[in-house]
Amino acid sequence: IVVGNLERQIQDLRKKLESNDGSVSEGLRTRITSLEAKCHTYEEQLETEVRERQKALRNVRSLEKRLREAGIVVEEAQKQVNSYREQVQYYNNRISN
Repeated sequence: IVVGNLERQIQDLRKKLESNDGSVSEGLRTRITSLEAKCHTYEEQLETEVRERQKALRNVRSLEKRLREAGIVVEEAQKQVNSYREQVQYYNNRISN
């Protein structure tokens, strides 16, 4: 009788252990799934940020090019202004003399 009771207790404890292992592993599976979903979300966010950064860099390069072109136009205009000033001074000197 005692042996039968002990065997039943052992079987009950094994069942409890198995059910606990199942619930623990199920909890771990749920946690892993949750973390994988988070990881996927972060990867998508990273990809989006990389695309936005690349777009911003393209815009910066385009604006730098336009700025250089505008600088060249200003330099040419300044050269022309200086040329006109020299011509004015030359003709003023000729008129004065």
